[in-house]
Amino acid sequence: MEISLLVYLPVVLGLLSIFTAVCIVCFHSRKDLNEYRKLLTLLLISDLLYTVFQGLLEPSVIVSGDIFLIFSPGIIQSSLIISIYCGIISMSFVIISFHFVFRALVMSSNSYYVSHLNWRKGALIFSVCLSISIVWGVVTYTQFVYRPRYERRLREYFSSIRSPFPKDPSYEIVIFQAHVL
Repeated sequence: MEISLLVYLPVVLGLLSIFTAVCIVCFHSRKDLNEYRKLLTLLLISDLLYTVFQGLLEPSVIVSGDIFLIFSPGIIQSSLIISIYCGIISMSFVIISFHFVFRALVMSSNSYYVSHLNWRKGALIFSVCLSISIVWGVVTYTQFVYRPRYERRLREYFSSIRSPFPKDPSYEIVIFQAHVL
């Protein structure tokens, strides 16, 4: 398998932009954004995890007819790691939701207590994000698994895109839905 460095250019550029954003948020943003910086930093850390997993897995998400599947033709081919990747994706949605709630509270109230994001509140937000990520990863790994009855339909699909069928589909594929015809 030949690895082209050009394939990883978007990942490297993504990592550089995240590190640049962290530096700007932490060291060069206005002082009145102090509380909001904490949420931005949490979002950037989540993006950093997502970018690293995206680069290592190079996941392919396929939606075709009645099939919705994820597999990894990249360096790491594991349904467990793909499930963790799905959990990390769900974490970003939760963090963005907290951003909207935080902005709404700050804009609707002049109360310092509401808009002050201390370490306890930050830890609570982080715990909620991590918990939802873990739950989604576990659900993906235990419920959305490859089943032998999907094989014929999946082989047809992989053949239609001229891609080799995975050697161990139960280990390499995460399927969200596949109806057997």
